Amino acid sequence: MRIGNLTRLAAYRPWIVAATLAVLSYGYRLSCLGRSSCAAAGSCARPLSDRFVRTGLVVATLLVAAELGFDLIAPLFLHR
Repeated sequence: MRIGNLTRLAAYRPWIVAATLAVLSYGYRLSCLGRSSCAAAGSCARPLSDRFVRTGLVVATLLVAAELGFDLIAPLFLHR
């Protein structure tokens, strides 16, 4: 598969962006709310630390923001 064939997915970009933002917001929601409900019950054990999960969410958010802003910034760097 060549990279040129990926232009077929351009029509689905708004749906992919909406799904990405929904998954990120759900991740933040679980990160913030999940910790307090487990602390109250006392029977939850998290396999990953909160710091690792939040760092992953922040990195993913920065990557998504960079991708969404690339269309605005690219003409400044690619101007001829």
